[in-house]
Amino acid sequence: MSIKKLDKLILGAFLGPFIITFLVVVFILLMRFLIMYFPDLVGKDLGVFVFAKLAFYFSMNMITVALPLAILLSCLITFGNLGEHFELTAIKGAGISLLRALQPIFITVCLLTIVAFYANNYIVPKANLFAWSLLYDIKHKKPSLDIKAGAFYNGIPDFSIKVNKKMPDGVSLKEIMIYDHTRRLGNTDLIIADSGKMYLINGDRYLMMELFNGKHYSLGDRNPKQRVKKADPFTRSTFKKSKFSFNLASFDLQETKKELFASNRLMKTLDQLEHDTDSIGRSLEEVYYNQWITTDRYYSYFLKGKMNIPAKYSSFVEADTVNQEAIKKMTQVPKDTIKNAVKLTESKLDSAALAEMKQKQHAKWERDQQVMQTAPTTKVLKQALGQARYAKNHLTTQLERIKHRRKEYNIHAIEKEKKYTMSVACIIMFLIGAPLGAIIKKGGLGVPVIVAIVFFLCYYVIMILGEKYAKENIINITLGVWTPIILMLPIGLFFLKQARNDARIFESDVYVIAWLKLKQFFVRRS
Repeated sequence: MSIKKLDKLILGAFLGPFIITFLVVVFILLMRFLIMYFPDLVGKDLGVFVFAKLAFYFSMNMITVALPLAILLSCLITFGNLGEHFELTAIKGAGISLLRALQPIFITVCLLTIVAFYANNYIVPKANLFAWSLLYDIKHKKPSLDIKAGAFYNGIPDFSIKVNKKMPDGVSLKEIMIYDHTRRLGNTDLIIADSGKMYLINGDRYLMMELFNGKHYSLGDRNPKQRVKKADPFTRSTFKKSKFSFNLASFDLQETKKELFASNRLMKTLDQLEHDTDSIGRSLEEVYYNQWITTDRYYSYFLKGKMNIPAKYSSFVEADTVNQEAIKKMTQVPKDTIKNAVKLTESKLDSAALAEMKQKQHAKWERDQQVMQTAPTTKVLKQALGQARYAKNHLTTQLERIKHRRKEYNIHAIEKEKKYTMSVACIIMFLIGAPLGAIIKKGGLGVPVIVAIVFFLCYYVIMILGEKYAKENIINITLGVWTPIILMLPIGLFFLKQARNDARIFESDVYVIAWLKLKQFFVRRS
């Protein structure tokens, strides 16, 4: 019964700080994101609902990063409070080990790890799809209607409006000029008015402009069937009062089809990433295979006929019906086998036939030598230089293709591995935070926040470096992505061992006493 009460006590002390720190971390990460895209969000009259949707979708995206940090910080606070109020000492005094005290939170963290994995695999891709498509629509939305005095406003399609003076009421206007481009004939239609009014109608769907004391100039278009060129017809009319309405549909938030964003790796589940990784890997192998096939045509002498297709490309060889001649040449038997076959053939020929064959070969060699001696040296060098440049350009192009495919493959493989590492990071942060809080014995938001930020920054920096090196193919992809987990796990186990032994590694007097003993030891030796 006491054990169950102990579990409730520890869980109650953990859940409160965890929920608060999780929400705070999500809020901080969300604000960092919104500040980054702040110029794309302001001045577009989006409304509270659009901002709420954008914040909600990107909050879902922050779950995988916020969970490990929230677990680390809440574990530090929980066991720091228990140690500071001597509750942890009382638990150990009752004969309950530290590992048993950690058990309820460890089970909770394991459940959170499973939740993090499924959220990262199913919820986050959907949230990314909605979030980035909505952000794209917002970035391409026109700013809200804002006609400034003394400048042409081109925000309304097919119209260019200039107002020299706007009255303080925001409605009355002076000296208005409107160019009408609906006929797509340039500046052929012009409206000028001394004054006017501007206001929105029909639920802000249309802009109405009432113009007073104005003129309308129009330059008509010439009939293209006329053989004799004549001057374009020109018309002019005046008016005391006229009304013009402008459709503001172009200012609405246009929703782009989400299928256009679905191909991005951030919008895909583990199975989809696995399929894409296999497809990209297959296309990369196909590039290598095509390079083997086209080798002979770029090398007239060097390596000519000496390159054999590796056995791992056998599936491509069977499926390729176009390059059968090149395949036959590159899958020919090795030169040693050819030499043995030639020797066997020579032994079977009679001496006369063999002498005649050698005489023909010698005559052909002499003819080739005469051609080489009579040919201009510069012509041969230019031909060789052209072939070398041709081969170099081909190799450079193929190398760029291989680099691009390899990088794309690495990016998808990294994203696939991160589905696991970001979940396992919850357990690693628990192994660091819980025993470290028991050792420090300081609760609240002071020391735990500093310690949590330091360790999480170390984890994050190592993760970024590992992903970068893996993306550039410097280290293995699995090793690069799992490096922060591999490095942080021994640190967590070390802190757990020290906490079980009630170590005082963060108390200054321990190191002062050790220094005095070391100093006394050297004094005695001297």
